[in-house]
Amino acid sequence: MPDLMIERIVPWQLNGQKQSAFLCTPEHLDELAAGYLYTQGMIAGLGDIAELAGDENGLNVTLREGVAPEDCEGAFICASAWLAAAALTDAR
Repeated sequence: MPDLMIERIVPWQLNGQKQSAFLCTPEHLDELAAGYLYTQGMIAGLGDIAELAGDENGLNVTLREGVAPEDCEGAFICASAWLAAAALTDAR
């Protein structure tokens, strides 16, 4: 029997404020968060992220001082958003 993909609801915070949870496979979560922030226009690149820590139980993202995104409100985020982080990684 093939392995099944498991999706989880992963809560996260941006600068200490709760955000809408990610509904995703619990892999590549750092890339998922960075890709989401980038595709939403909340960061210009990875240099805008001061700290990104966590695991499948939750993520905490802190942006560099002076980077002030608009409040982000939204629904569950698709796991494929982490692919957008490839553009950020390649741009480094």
